[in-house]
Amino acid sequence: IDSTLVKWKLTNEGVQWTGEFSDLTPDSSVRRYKLGDLVKYGPSVYKCIEGHVPEIPEVPVYGVYTSTSITPFGGAIIYQVSVAEGSNLYGTGNKYYIQGQSGVSPALSLVRGLTYKFDQSSASNDTHQLRFSTTPNGTWGGGEEYIVGVTKVGTAGTAGAYTQITVADDAPALYYYCVNHSGMGGTAIPPGASTYAITPAANTIDEGSSLTINVTTANVLNGTILYWSASNAGDFAASTGTVAITNNTGSFTITPIADVTTETAETFNVQIRTESASGTVVGTSANITIIDTSQAPAVTYAVSSTADNVDEGSSLTINVATANVADATTLYWTVTNSSDFTTSEGNFTITSGAGSFTVTPDADTTTEGTENFDVQIRTGSASGTIVSTLGNITINDTSQDPVVTADYTINVTNVGASAYTLSGTDRNGAVSGDNVDLTFNDGDIVDFVINAAGHPFYVKTQQSTGSGDVAPGVLNNGAQTGTIQWEVDGAGTYYYICEFHAAMFGTITV
Repeated sequence: IDSTLVKWKLTNEGVQWTGEFSDLTPDSSVRRYKLGDLVKYGPSVYKCIEGHVPEIPEVPVYGVYTSTSITPFGGAIIYQVSVAEGSNLYGTGNKYYIQGQSGVSPALSLVRGLTYKFDQSSASNDTHQLRFSTTPNGTWGGGEEYIVGVTKVGTAGTAGAYTQITVADDAPALYYYCVNHSGMGGTAIPPGASTYAITPAANTIDEGSSLTINVTTANVLNGTILYWSASNAGDFAASTGTVAITNNTGSFTITPIADVTTETAETFNVQIRTESASGTVVGTSANITIIDTSQAPAVTYAVSSTADNVDEGSSLTINVATANVADATTLYWTVTNSSDFTTSEGNFTITSGAGSFTVTPDADTTTEGTENFDVQIRTGSASGTIVSTLGNITINDTSQDPVVTADYTINVTNVGASAYTLSGTDRNGAVSGDNVDLTFNDGDIVDFVINAAGHPFYVKTQQSTGSGDVAPGVLNNGAQTGTIQWEVDGAGTYYYICEFHAAMFGTITV
């Protein structure tokens, strides 16, 4: 019959070709068709499936054909194209109009397998050559011209000019556009059905925290605005909003109110709608749990000191770290063995979760050996609730020995955790530098004046960390601050070294 013969089914049982049907002939109202009769009606061929007398009042105007089985008789389906001012989703200006189609830049549904001729003979088409693309708005939307099955004849706006397309069976969604001007066209072959998926970044969220909601779509145009809403709206300051789709994705955040009511965990979901905040629901997320964080957070107190011992008459710094304690809160401290202190209690304030104070045992004249005391932190008053304790701080009894004048004095600081820095003198003269070696004689008295918080300074018989292998004759060995005095007792090789950091050491030759 024509070039589409391969698409036809051969039938030979009771089939009669009855010609073209017309509602203008008497046959249209009196002719009886029998099972199997074939009749041409408009662009299509129909086969009778039940004997009847037709009652068709008029022949419809077909702009779109729903059968992909045949090419309409007479070849291409013709669309008459004109250009005039109008408004579409791209704004107001010159737009395409197509005879027989409603509205500005009308959305078409070209059928794969058919041929369509877009007649641009109208003078209004001047400079508006119509083309096709797989991207909305064609090259103006970042796409490329689609040319499969496309023929362009003449110059738009002159007699005989047209753009024709034979739509391939596997043609993608297509859009028509103007080669010279953005925003004139519309859809030629619509994309498949739009889909919407809503995926929260997590399935739980704390009160007062923000949760990202991701929206993934298919076949949704760039710039499309969707509308979201959360159930349990009373738990949100903002329970509705919009999200723009770009390359079929979009996201927004949602934040449940950080209230002060303890109401246990609650759940909500998020819905996506088209057109407006009350439009059609096209997607709903799984339930998301709001964790009730309005319960009072735990308050904690931790007390520490810069050393675990202190000489009589010397001050020891006590540090207090807190959590969930308001700035300017006053806390109170007390010490046990209060008879060893002129001041055995006091107070301090918390700033940014921290505070500090000093304790000073009396420098008495009684030789009583080492003693221990505890520091207690209290709330409310000096007799209030104890909330933290630092125990077993040693008081070094400095009243039992006469003052001994050192033969050599060496000042000790630290360079991070990599070295001790020494300055002073030894048997060879001036001493200065990091981790320098020292030389003394048996019987010499050496004062190491320490200022190296966090790096206990030990004089040892071995190059070892920790608190063992201590050399004999050393007073206050392992101090981080204050004076370590060593009455050298025996020739040989000794070492000074940090309790914690092996890199901080030097050799002492006696």
